[in-house]
Amino acid sequence: MKKLGIIGGMGPAATARLFGRIVEFTTVSTDQEHIDVTILSDPGVPDRTGYLLGRAGAVDFVPVLQRKAAALRDLGCEVVAVPCNTSHARLDAIASVAPELTFVPMPDETARFAAAVGCTRPLILATDGTLACEIFQTAAERAGIQCAVPAADVQPQVMEVIYDYVKAGRPAPAALVQGLIAHARALGADGVILGCTELSTLGLSARCDGLPVIDALDVLAWRSVIACEAPAHDLLADFA
Repeated sequence: MKKLGIIGGMGPAATARLFGRIVEFTTVSTDQEHIDVTILSDPGVPDRTGYLLGRAGAVDFVPVLQRKAAALRDLGCEVVAVPCNTSHARLDAIASVAPELTFVPMPDETARFAAAVGCTRPLILATDGTLACEIFQTAAERAGIQCAVPAADVQPQVMEVIYDYVKAGRPAPAALVQGLIAHARALGADGVILGCTELSTLGLSARCDGLPVIDALDVLAWRSVIACEAPAHDLLADFA
């Protein structure tokens, strides 16, 4: 098996969940059969959305993540997972310092997974930065599907869940989260993609209100196990 590196801390709870899901998705019977994983969890990485939107005083996050990538290479990692969808707007630049590493492209893998489970127009729940950079819109196009984005008056609610609740360590109100799923139905979407790893910590089921809910962090965990050539749980079977 190949050694996995995780560039984490964006945020810490999402990083912890990713590691847990990697363990759960590796189908083994002993400790020794699991993947060798090195986690660099640095919560001091500058805010990705602020920088991508050009907010005053925002700091470029790319150099920090480049240093993390180089460090993982030097520690012997071969595959790298970055549990932050927004940072994937600059994944090519981050990966450029360590071309020998295999980075698992979370948005692209998620879009392909959405297509595989039958979605043709899922709603993307993500940060303003992710949507503005059209990370998932472009990934969906490459996967041969379309995607919907929240209405202008609903997107602030997505940001509220991400920043005011999850990143602040507070439980998000169930009514607020359920309202976002209902919005997907109102838009005529045939699924929901959790396109921010903070939303992954909400623990939503694979189906909500009859719609498949595809967690980008779960897809990242699953594809990371496969990239490391370890025996993997069949995540597609969860949506059968």
